[in-house]
Amino acid sequence: MKTFNLLLTYFLTQLYPVAPYKDAIALEIESPNEVSVHPEQVKKNMIKYMQIKDLFKEIHVWTSEEKFDKLKEIYDSFMNDNSIPADYKQKVKIFAVKLKQKVEQQSKEEQKKVEETGEFNGKREEKAESISNNKQQEITIQGAAANNAQGNGKLGSLTLKDLAIEILSKENGGYIIQINETKYYIKEEYLKILQTAAKDQELIKSISLDKLELKINLGIVDYTIPLAPL
Repeated sequence: MKTFNLLLTYFLTQLYPVAPYKDAIALEIESPNEVSVHPEQVKKNMIKYMQIKDLFKEIHVWTSEEKFDKLKEIYDSFMNDNSIPADYKQKVKIFAVKLKQKVEQQSKEEQKKVEETGEFNGKREEKAESISNNKQQEITIQGAAANNAQGNGKLGSLTLKDLAIEILSKENGGYIIQINETKYYIKEEYLKILQTAAKDQELIKSISLDKLELKINLGIVDYTIPLAPL
């Protein structure tokens, strides 16, 4: 389960950039084994921030997609516990991520290839160029957001591969977005996922709009973004 925790930790660091102190979010990563074998400890981890709850905007608990139903059972027990204040319960949210199985094998094969062919320097230069391009794209996105805010009241826009997403406004703790002339409501944490993906375009393997879900394949992790039509 060490690999699961390391991979999920990496992607969460991309999803949760350093925030102002007042906007701090506590993160709990629960391995599939922990959720299955020690549900009582998982619940304790949900509760343990109660005495310092004012330090955090929210508490996010993550596990693998295949154990999300079990995590939901633990979460339901947490929510039904009358000894826990209602305002604290509102801070705790649960999430799931789908990690693909080939990651560790691919990583070893790539490392072996580097050792055999001496491609490290070339790859490092390619990565540096990719990072530079991403930074330029981020600046472009931010500039477009500023122009939109001044010109038509929109908060900005994102482009993921060939999919354009307009960010229209912020409402009720979430955002109103527009995709292909249709408006949707999404939660703030899902917009963060979209913004992170937009900054790392080379990681996106595919993106599709399926009914009321926006599906993003990042190679070793899949995200499903629920959309509420307006």
